[in-house]
Amino acid sequence: MDKKPRYESIEKLFEAIEAKGFKVSFGLERQGHIPYIEETLKKSGWNYHTWIEIGKVIGWEPLTACCYYYNYLYPSPPKTEQATS
Repeated sequence: MDKKPRYESIEKLFEAIEAKGFKVSFGLERQGHIPYIEETLKKSGWNYHTWIEIGKVIGWEPLTACCYYYNYLYPSPPKTEQATS
Protein backbone atom coordinates (compact mmCIF):
# COMPACT_ATOMS: atom_id res chain seq x y z
CA MET A 1 0.00 0.00 0.00
CA ASP A 2 1.73 3.12 -1.25
CA LYS A 3 0.34 6.22 0.48
CA LYS A 4 1.47 9.72 -0.33
CA PRO A 5 2.37 11.83 2.71
CA ARG A 6 -0.11 14.60 3.48
CA TYR A 7 2.69 17.16 3.70
CA GLU A 8 5.62 17.44 1.32
CA SER A 9 8.09 18.34 4.07
CA ILE A 10 8.37 18.66 7.82
CA GLU A 11 8.43 22.44 7.37
CA LYS A 12 5.03 22.34 5.65
CA LEU A 13 3.68 20.20 8.47
CA PHE A 14 4.92 22.70 11.06
CA GLU A 15 3.39 25.57 9.09
CA ALA A 16 0.04 23.77 9.06
CA ILE A 17 0.21 23.09 12.80
CA GLU A 18 1.19 26.69 13.61
CA ALA A 19 -1.59 28.01 11.35
CA LYS A 20 -4.02 26.26 13.72
CA GLY A 21 -2.55 28.25 16.63
CA PHE A 22 -0.22 25.60 18.05
CA LYS A 23 3.50 26.13 18.61
CA VAL A 24 6.02 23.45 17.72
CA SER A 25 9.34 23.51 19.53
CA PHE A 26 12.01 20.91 20.11
CA GLY A 27 14.89 20.75 22.52
CA LEU A 28 15.36 21.31 26.22
CA GLU A 29 16.16 24.99 25.82
CA ARG A 30 13.29 25.81 23.44
CA GLN A 31 10.83 23.96 25.67
CA GLY A 32 12.03 25.87 28.74
CA HIS A 33 13.38 22.86 30.66
CA ILE A 34 16.93 24.13 31.35
CA PRO A 35 16.11 26.08 34.56
CA TYR A 36 14.28 23.07 36.04
CA ILE A 37 17.11 20.69 35.10
CA GLU A 38 19.79 22.96 36.56
CA GLU A 39 17.88 23.44 39.82
CA THR A 40 17.25 19.69 40.13
CA LEU A 41 20.89 18.84 39.43
CA LYS A 42 22.01 21.38 42.06
CA LYS A 43 19.76 19.77 44.67
CA SER A 44 20.18 16.10 43.79
CA GLY A 45 23.43 15.79 41.85
CA TRP A 46 24.17 14.33 38.44
CA ASN A 47 23.17 10.69 38.84
CA TYR A 48 20.93 8.03 37.36
CA HIS A 49 18.03 8.58 39.76
CA THR A 50 18.04 12.33 39.20
CA TRP A 51 17.75 11.86 35.44
CA ILE A 52 14.91 9.35 35.91
CA GLU A 53 13.02 12.02 37.88
CA ILE A 54 13.87 14.79 35.40
CA GLY A 55 12.64 12.60 32.53
CA LYS A 56 9.32 11.95 34.30
CA VAL A 57 8.73 15.62 35.04
CA ILE A 58 9.60 17.00 31.59
CA GLY A 59 8.16 14.09 29.61
CA TRP A 60 11.46 13.02 28.02
CA GLU A 61 13.26 9.70 28.04
CA PRO A 62 15.89 10.21 30.80
CA LEU A 63 19.00 9.24 28.80
CA THR A 64 17.91 11.46 25.91
CA ALA A 65 17.36 14.40 28.28
CA CYS A 66 20.79 13.80 29.82
CA CYS A 67 22.50 13.67 26.41
CA TYR A 68 20.74 16.80 25.18
CA TYR A 69 21.66 18.64 28.38
CA TYR A 70 25.30 17.56 28.02
CA ASN A 71 25.27 18.87 24.43
CA TYR A 72 23.71 22.11 25.70
CA LEU A 73 26.59 22.51 28.18
CA TYR A 74 29.34 21.42 25.78
CA PRO A 75 28.27 22.17 22.20
CA SER A 76 30.33 20.76 19.36
CA PRO A 77 32.59 23.29 17.66
CA PRO A 78 31.33 24.37 14.25
CA LYS A 79 32.62 22.30 11.36
CA THR A 80 35.08 24.06 9.11
CA GLU A 81 35.74 23.34 5.50
CA GLN A 82 39.02 21.60 4.89
CA ALA A 83 41.28 23.05 2.25
CA THR A 84 41.77 20.78 -0.72
CA SER A 85 45.16 20.57 -2.36
